[in-house]
Amino acid sequence: MSEVHWILDTRRARSVARDAGFHGFLYGKAPGDCTTYVSRQANLARDNFLLDLNGGFSGFVRLDDRILVFNDRYGHGKVYLSESAEGVVAGSSFNDVVRRVERRTPDLIGILEFLRFGYPLHDRTFLKEVRVLPPGCCLEIDSSSGKRVREERYWRYQFTENPCARADEMRERLWQTLEVAVEDSFASPSGTCAVGNSGGLDSRAILAIAQSKGFELIAYTYGSPSSDAVQIARRVAKALRLQQTEIEVKPDFLPKYYELHQERRPLTTLASAWYYSGIHLLPECTRNITGIYGDNTLGVHLVDKYLYMKNDWDLYNYHSLANDDYLSRLTLLRYDGVRAHYESIMRRFREPDRIKRFDQWNFENRQARFIMEEAWVDFLGDMEPRCPFMHNSLVDLALSIPFKWRRNRLLYQEALAERCPEISRIRLERTPYTVSDPSWLRAGKTAVWKTFRGIERLTGWNPYFHGIHKHQREWMLSEPNLSFIVRHIQRPSPVFADLFNEAAIAANVHSLLSENWSVVSNLLTIKLWLERFVEGTG
Repeated sequence: MSEVHWILDTRRARSVARDAGFHGFLYGKAPGDCTTYVSRQANLARDNFLLDLNGGFSGFVRLDDRILVFNDRYGHGKVYLSESAEGVVAGSSFNDVVRRVERRTPDLIGILEFLRFGYPLHDRTFLKEVRVLPPGCCLEIDSSSGKRVREERYWRYQFTENPCARADEMRERLWQTLEVAVEDSFASPSGTCAVGNSGGLDSRAILAIAQSKGFELIAYTYGSPSSDAVQIARRVAKALRLQQTEIEVKPDFLPKYYELHQERRPLTTLASAWYYSGIHLLPECTRNITGIYGDNTLGVHLVDKYLYMKNDWDLYNYHSLANDDYLSRLTLLRYDGVRAHYESIMRRFREPDRIKRFDQWNFENRQARFIMEEAWVDFLGDMEPRCPFMHNSLVDLALSIPFKWRRNRLLYQEALAERCPEISRIRLERTPYTVSDPSWLRAGKTAVWKTFRGIERLTGWNPYFHGIHKHQREWMLSEPNLSFIVRHIQRPSPVFADLFNEAAIAANVHSLLSENWSVVSNLLTIKLWLERFVEGTG
């Protein structure tokens, strides 16, 4: 497998051999054409070419006296930066930038954020010397000196609700715009697309539109064959008469894929290496179409939980993977800096409405840094990842939908039910109701659902829920993954011992895993990376 990244080092200005670099995708463009296209557009419209680029990407382009380093609106394409008096090192690969940095100082705030949330927040990484460019940013560098000139946001995630919108007209516009986004995601002269089918709302919409347009595709889903998600995904694929590949995960992904994962996804937890299980099962596919950004683009799907939160501190604790008591057993380092960093991020969001501010938090932090670098994205070999829900036109429209229709993605669900009744009547994963059920019927089904969940806890039987498809806890506690975790956690490490309670962790690794496998996975990710890039040569 190969993954082409760009790297820019202006500390020795003559070493900037290329005039442009690009990593990611542009809708409607073949991968090999993107760098040339961006360079041409930048020379034609230097001041606003970035607003017209449509996709998920990062890159740089040289323009006479300036070098512009940039990423897309949503932060899907990462730019990692290290700045010094000598110049700037920037690149699309975190590890590639780290390899060019002589001094490597662990960033305690970034590391603790990774431990607590599963991802460093906003601009942090594992090192003080390397940061992440915020979404929708452009960094200007002087070509002759190699020094930074300025950094600006060229696009911000903000709501401009249309108070005069009619629901029927907005539904029509939404569906038409989604169709264009799906068509642009599939656009390519050749090749077959893989489309993730979770049985959820977003994958249903993509599959239904793609099938109606006659695109060549293979649907795929992960997990246990008996799980709720796989059962529902099968029903969706059958209703649309689609070929589907089922990828069953076996608990050997850590020893099998951890080195690959550490190189390609160093700032994401090692537990997500299970997605590489599908690498060899879709060899004929050239693009992976995912609906992962739909969680935020077309509405606030966590709004009911947010409504019960009284302030931003509640949100902080909601996203935390463990409480302070559990985390205090892992490290004596204080979380004051983490909370201060979190609060500084929230202050940057200008949206006064709390729910919308939380939605922006999800978009720019939890989703961009956690989801987009983990599930369903580009763990499947050399396939180019594309997501219709990042399409500029769709995002612009979505941010104009009045909040009453964004709440729980109401308008989106109504549009799917109106256009695709055959799949809207199939139950949504982890719920008792369908897309097309009215609110009163949902309430009734939810009451029955809760009753059966109670029966399930007593008897193990449930006619609705067929079990989870991500048995991550079981996978992590099963061989050979378990032996891999124990062996690497217990191995002495001077840098790790400076930050964490190494002896206590090594002596209690089994109990810590049983209590919270996800945090232990994050801990292992940090330890292996520090061993390689701070203790070793990397």
